[in-house]
Amino acid sequence: GNSSPINITSQTNKISETPSKLSEIKQGTKMDVRLRNELPRDVQIYWEAKENGKLTHKRRDQGILYGRGGEMLVHTFQGDIFSYVFENVRYYVTAPKRSEDAYIVLNADEEDILVRCTSSVRCMANRGQIFEIIVKPSWAPQGAARFLELVRKKYFDMAMVRDDQNGFARFGVGRDPVKLSHWHWLSEYISDDPRLSQITFEAGMVSFAGYGKPNTLPTDVFIVMPYAPHDMLRLLGRENLWEAPFGFVKNVNHTAVSEWFVYDDNDWPDFGTIDGNGNQFAKDKNSRTDFIERCIVVKDVV
Repeated sequence: GNSSPINITSQTNKISETPSKLSEIKQGTKMDVRLRNELPRDVQIYWEAKENGKLTHKRRDQGILYGRGGEMLVHTFQGDIFSYVFENVRYYVTAPKRSEDAYIVLNADEEDILVRCTSSVRCMANRGQIFEIIVKPSWAPQGAARFLELVRKKYFDMAMVRDDQNGFARFGVGRDPVKLSHWHWLSEYISDDPRLSQITFEAGMVSFAGYGKPNTLPTDVFIVMPYAPHDMLRLLGRENLWEAPFGFVKNVNHTAVSEWFVYDDNDWPDFGTIDGNGNQFAKDKNSRTDFIERCIVVKDVV
């Protein structure tokens, strides 16, 4: 969970202002690139001109990309280069050389985005217990972006949590059925992220759970616990291709997550009913249910 895989998707490596030698891509292969700004401030996006494989420093203004989750769709070509300036440093991103469209998260030279949550534990016996999720957009940019969006919209605040006895701690049933139903419309599902073969599921990994088929990721999140069966971990991201980790909880067995209320087989709630009635219904049905109290994107408030 602490490894740093090669950043295939974002390619947000900082380079100098001196023109660098870049391979010349024959224009003709069109693609759409969606840029997302995870920086705390707005940035101006530019298309970079090239000549004989080198940057010319001639730029075309593409517009402002708002901070803290702003997005921009760019119709471009494979290998096209875009730039932005943050804290007096120019950063470059490249449209990937692959057939499908791309999703690129702009985060300067930072790989990780820290989300801090507090929750109750031990059947509501203790409250305000902190756990942190280290979000890694390079692993699954669309999953990371959706998670950060839900955090900023306070979707997970007072969302019920549970441990299912099978090695996975879960949350994502929101407190408000109206808000939950919005995110569960097909139009709100996110597309699956390409699986990066070097990233395998292990204890602490965090991922969205789909509905048994591709491109059906709404709001349900699971965290892999240390006692998750190895045969189940082998299935994740291989047979279930829509599941890809977007972050991890460091030392998950020593965090609040490990102390969430565990439902036994005879006490398993009907989550379909909870979806339609909200978490107060869950609490009324079982007073031992634990809840996430609040989640924040740390750099948004510091």
